[in-house]
Amino acid sequence: MGLCYLLLLATLSDSTKLPKPSLAAALSAALPGTGQIYNRSYWKTPIVWAGLGITGWLAYHNHRQYLFYRNAYRNAMQNLNANPAMPPENLRLLRESFREDRDIFALIFLGLYLLQIGEAYADAHLKGFRIYAGASPAGICLSLAW
Repeated sequence: MGLCYLLLLATLSDSTKLPKPSLAAALSAALPGTGQIYNRSYWKTPIVWAGLGITGWLAYHNHRQYLFYRNAYRNAMQNLNANPAMPPENLRLLRESFREDRDIFALIFLGLYLLQIGEAYADAHLKGFRIYAGASPAGICLSLAW
């Protein structure tokens, strides 16, 4: 096991700067995706931005639709529109459907936001782990160091 450990140490560079988990989490909380950039996990940043962007846009879109149908329902109930295109009950059902969808997408957005903060924090912790798997004169060598 001593030779295997020496092979693992040989793969480590002394100039490796390990990210601080608390700073990675703070950066991700301030601006989503920056914790992943700080951890040098650049490929994760577009995934974070796409997930938050899509769910944020869907929540916004459903909120605008909710407001439209809420106003249409109010107008239909106050008889401001003498010849409504839809019965008030249909307008109410559409209003409630868009409200529920808006709330669901807002919760998904919040969940993804918290998940990317946690992922940046965990990724920064795991940057210190080194795994070596390879051949050594004594046979197959598997090592883990942190």
